[in-house]
Amino acid sequence: MAKSDPGGLVGQLLKLSFSRGLSLVISLGSTPVVSRLFLPQDFGLYQLLAAAASWATSFGSLGYFQALPLARDRRQARALLGLCLILTLGLTLVMLPPALFSPRWLAELVGGAELGGWVLFIPLLFVAGSLASLVESALTYQKNLGALAAMNLTTTAATRGITIALGLWGGSGVGYLLWGNLLGALAGILLGGFSLWPLLKNAQPPALPSPAELGPAARDHRQFPLVQLWNWVLAATSMSLPVLILGNQFPPETVGFFVFARNLAGLPRQIVSTSVGQAFYGHGAEEYQRTGGMGQSLGRSLGFLVRTTVFGMVFTGLLAEPVFTLAFGPNWRSAGVMAQILAPWFLLEILAGPLSLVPLILGRAQITLAYNGAKFAARCGAALVGGWLGQPLIAVGLIALAGVLVDLHQCLICLRLGGVGGRRVAREMLGELALSLALLAPAAGLYWLGGWTWPALAAAGLAGGAWLLSLRRRLARDDAPPSAPA
Repeated sequence: MAKSDPGGLVGQLLKLSFSRGLSLVISLGSTPVVSRLFLPQDFGLYQLLAAAASWATSFGSLGYFQALPLARDRRQARALLGLCLILTLGLTLVMLPPALFSPRWLAELVGGAELGGWVLFIPLLFVAGSLASLVESALTYQKNLGALAAMNLTTTAATRGITIALGLWGGSGVGYLLWGNLLGALAGILLGGFSLWPLLKNAQPPALPSPAELGPAARDHRQFPLVQLWNWVLAATSMSLPVLILGNQFPPETVGFFVFARNLAGLPRQIVSTSVGQAFYGHGAEEYQRTGGMGQSLGRSLGFLVRTTVFGMVFTGLLAEPVFTLAFGPNWRSAGVMAQILAPWFLLEILAGPLSLVPLILGRAQITLAYNGAKFAARCGAALVGGWLGQPLIAVGLIALAGVLVDLHQCLICLRLGGVGGRRVAREMLGELALSLALLAPAAGLYWLGGWTWPALAAAGLAGGAWLLSLRRRLARDDAPPSAPA
């Protein structure tokens, strides 16, 4: 097995994050169009179905897809790939009968009778989500981050392009949002699937695993269905159930505002944090198998993560309200306020994403399971209390506060397990916060004290340019090879 190259890791992170950055540009550039083609109610109904599908996807392949980067050789990787495909097919066959023969019951279970005509999309989105996760994990095993980057970019571009085309053709409606997201996901899966050919092409060992290979592969990685599967279930439930709870407590447009704000405020987490997690998982597992530790890979990954995401989250916390109002229309001002409330939580979620992989590499997935259980209880309790109070913004604030408290504790424990000092990360985080606040203070003052929207956004643009210039220098320093010991 090739030795880890920490400097190369930062380079690969840049490649993957750049593609996700292009995805961010596409998402932000097309969101004003999408937000004017579709109504908040459409987003609310779509998110109820997507939340149900996301929860079901957590059962996809019983968690074995995440074992691929830990496969000891190509033969076992192919066995795991075949096992995941068989399990996904079986689970799909289990999900189809309720959607086909009891749509009204399933719609009432998910969120209301108005969803009855669309519940068949739950198993369809489940298949798309399960296959996408499997392909991404296989590409991570191959360390083929270029193909992974192309897959992510294709998914975003196809999803937005198809959704806008359907909206222009047929007008608003939840069905067009569903078809756009489903077809966009399938486009990315097809592109990523072609890149898996190197994993299958050699004649020796055979490209298709024999049945006798499936059992040993399943037993070697049994922590995934026994523990990690429930991590995924709890993680998906803790993100999806608050949406369902808010949907039962408030009108659909409130759910649309919340999910719209969560998706946009969480873009740095989806783009950079996911990229860092995918790259670190492969490199960290390799470093741990070779040296018994993962400190180099984890330290460099977290340094990259802090440097590239803090500014965006500070910007969101200070100026999301005017940005949402101007970019998406005055109807979406409430979503901007919610995004500002969620920003501190997502700042910690960004760190918690890659750090949650540390116990998995160590074979101690039960630690992540405990934290996901705490997140589930905290977020759902916060949503219930906020719904009882009847105040959407209080509900969102309580959800964010609950997330901050649990994520902070998880980050501290996982830093210690990964061999990276918490004080070092805290110093880097505080330094980035201070820099970001200093750069954005004039823009925040112009808007909140002077009421000048356009001058504030112009000042924020100048601050962003200065931050990008400093970021390039600091990343080049981080990517320099470590000096040899004396």
